[in-house]
Amino acid sequence: MRFSDYLLSRRLNKAVALIQNTDWNISFIVSELNFSTPSAFTRAFKQYYKITPSELQSRS
Repeated sequence: MRFSDYLLSRRLNKAVALIQNTDWNISFIVSELNFSTPSAFTRAFKQYYKITPSELQSRS
C-alpha cells in the first residue's frame, strides 16, 4: 500500500466515524477532512466502501 493510499483510508475511516457518530452534514465533514471538493470525497468514499456517504448517513 502506498503512503497516499494509507492516508486516504485513514481520512475515509474518520469520515465514517463522523457520519455515524455526529449530526454533521456531509459538506461539513468534507471540509473538516480537507477534501478538495464534495464530489472528490464522494467518489473516493464510494470506491472504497461501495456506498455513498449519504447512503451510510441514512442507515445510521
